[in-house]
This record gives sequence, C-alpha cells and structure tokens, in this order.
Amino acid sequence: MSHDALIEFLMGPWTARLACIRHDGTPHVVPVWYVWEKESFIIAAWPNSVWASMVKINPTVALSIDEPWPPMRRVMIRGEASPIPDQDIAGGIQNIRHRISARYLGAAQIPADNNLNAQAWSAFRITPQQCIALQEKPSEG
Repeated sequence: MSHDALIEFLMGPWTARLACIRHDGTPHVVPVWYVWEKESFIIAAWPNSVWASMVKINPTVALSIDEPWPPMRRVMIRGEASPIPDQDIAGGIQNIRHRISARYLGAAQIPADNNLNAQAWSAFRITPQQCIALQEKPSEG
C-alpha cells in the first residue's frame, strides 16, 4: 500500500483495536475510536477505563485497523502510548472528544451531554514504531 493510500485508509471510518498488557501480563484488546494526526494516533479513554491504567504502567501497545470486505486493507501498528496532559491539548480533552465523536458520528450526531465529566476523560498519543500495511483481494475461484 502506498503512503498516500495508507493515509487515506487511516482517515476512513474504521474502528481500531488497541492491544495492551494487563497487570498480570496477559493481553487485553479493546476497540477504540481514533483520530490520525500526521504521524500519530490520538485516542481518548473514558472515565475509569481499565485499558488506560494498563497503558500508563506499560506504554507498549499495538493497534489493528482493518476493513472487512475487499480490497481487505489492514494496518498493524506497534508503538508507544503516552498520556497527553490536558494543558497540551488545544481546547482541552473536550476538543479531542469532540473531534473523535464528529469523525465517527458526524458533527450533527454528537450527544448533547458531550460536556459531562470531561475532566474524568484522558487522552493518549500512540506513536508508531512499526507499521505494516497490507491490501489483498481474495483469490477468485
């Protein structure tokens, strides 16, 4: 997949699966919505998110993003997740939540209560260290 095709794919409507390590050392996978910002993924953790506490302890993560029909593009990322301090986010965590919600729901569908508990949310930046992008069509026959 070309670089332009990869960026176009990452800007698509796909849900990512975040893989991280539980406190007992076993894997944990959870679907997450994201925004792609040039060279990193931004994800938001809801209040009391289990995966957020895991990532704070062990920031090594993986993301898997795929489409379930031809041409069956998929991207696998390995990288580091780092918390984004609220003061480092233009518009604060509420801006991240708004951008993610608008990306997946459309601006008109953002819930009216989107401001509730904004301070309890947290944001993470995932910086890829490895990226594998594939596009395979199923064989004919």
